[in-house]
Amino acid sequence: MPRKYQVGDRVFCNGYDGTVIRICEWSENLYEVRLPGGVACVSDADISTPLRSELTDAGEQTIIPGCERDDERTGAKQLSLF
Repeated sequence: MPRKYQVGDRVFCNGYDGTVIRICEWSENLYEVRLPGGVACVSDADISTPLRSELTDAGEQTIIPGCERDDERTGAKQLSLF
């Protein structure tokens, strides 16, 4: 059965932008996803493809829900909702 996601795919997981970094070979629906807080092993039911309207032309997410700090890694400035 073909996989929903491949290594390198941009995904949303638990409300955060992430990247699939590994396909777990011992299960048909588990993936390791790199998130802002670290790496998580999650089911394909817990991740989804980002909506095109939520990404910039460069493929970066415009706002990470619940995150009001700047991303030093990319230089992106986060919008403060409070």
